[in-house]
Amino acid sequence: MLNISGIHEGFVLDHIQAGMSMKIYHDLHLDRFDCTVAVIMNARSNKMGSKDIIKVECPIDALDLDILGYIDHNITVNIIKE
Repeated sequence: MLNISGIHEGFVLDHIQAGMSMKIYHDLHLDRFDCTVAVIMNARSNKMGSKDIIKVECPIDALDLDILGYIDHNITVNIIKE
């Protein structure tokens, strides 16, 4: 079983169409930020069959998430603050 630790402040992008996570990673320019990123590809999903998930540990205001609506309007953004 794969274990990815929780994040204290950041966000989780869920319900990403399988295979699209790296496009989103690049479109959000996550490689330019000093933050921890976990990309989970082809995770099992009852609704979607398989999906991708991106977990990012950095303040959400550091990124422009508007682009997600153009990529896939079904992506959900879960904000984490502890």
